[in-house]
Parts: sequence; structure tokens; C-alpha cells
Amino acid sequence: MTENALLKDGHLHDFRPAKANPNSHTQRGLDMLANAVSEDGWVAPLTVAADGESLDGAARLEVAADKFGDDVLVIEHDGARPVVMVRTDIPNAETEVAKRIIYRANRIAEVDLSWDGQQIAADLEAGLDLEPLFKGDEIAAILEEAADGMMGEDLPEFPEYDESIADTVEYITCEKCGHRWPK
Repeated sequence: MTENALLKDGHLHDFRPAKANPNSHTQRGLDMLANAVSEDGWVAPLTVAADGESLDGAARLEVAADKFGDDVLVIEHDGARPVVMVRTDIPNAETEVAKRIIYRANRIAEVDLSWDGQQIAADLEAGLDLEPLFKGDEIAAILEEAADGMMGEDLPEFPEYDESIADTVEYITCEKCGHRWPK
């Protein structure tokens, strides 16, 4: 270990989700993550501030206690160098588990993203510069979607799409644009 890094045993309960997370996650993504860690073990670390609040990995924090209990490895460092996790149980990237992990990491990141427009609006209002992260009107579209969602707060919640029923779902197709959505 170097002077600016320390490995120690710790407890999951010492850490907490970010209060102002712009990703509210999806239940489908959380379920996929829970399944992935159950089958493949721990893949990606959490990054937390010195006070224990998560900066990256809120979803992993959410599913970790249920799947692994409270004991964790804690690496304290100052961010000056990358931290690499080596899975000694995976000999190379050609194994089935390695390939599954690669797909799961990318697919879960895609499925579990649900921008919280209200948080983004608050961060923009506070002066956070998000322009380098988004192209064109992407921020405006997220904020518009959040505003539209607020107007329909009295609407019932619909369950998320479940791929196990894909063959039984009937679709309605817009004759003008061709967009399809479940009946």
C-alpha cells in the first residue's frame, strides 16, 4: 500500500445513498443488478465521500446488504490513482462468467438509468455546469419530461415491462409515426 491508500474491513451500514442522486434508478435495473451479484459476485466498487455518502454506486449499495450482508472491504484513497479490483476467481476474459459480467455491467447501466429531472433542475439552479455531459437539447428534454410527469402525478403507476411476458403483449401502433406501445 502507498501512503495515500489504506485497505481495511468495514461495514455496509456505514455508507448511505446520495441524497441528491440525479439517477432515480429503475426497478428492472435494480432487479437485474441483484440477480447479477447473486450469480457473479461483486463486480464494481462503490465510491463514497469521506462522510460515507455514495457518489457512484447507489444501486450497488441498495442491493449489496441483501446479497452480501454487512461486511465489506474498504479502500481509503485520495483519488490520485486508479483503483483496480482483480477477481482472482476469474482466470481470463474468455470465461463464461467474464463474458456475462461484461454484458451485465453495460446492460444494467443502460436499463437502470432514470434521470431525475427535478434533481437536475436543482443542480442547474445551484450553478452546476452539465453542458459538457449532454448534447444539444438533451437536458431540456429531460427537464420537459420531468415537468410533464409532474402534471400527471395523479395518474396511476404502471408496472414496468417484464420480458417474460414479451410474447403475450399486444401493441398499438401509431399510423402516422409508427411508434408502438403496449395496450
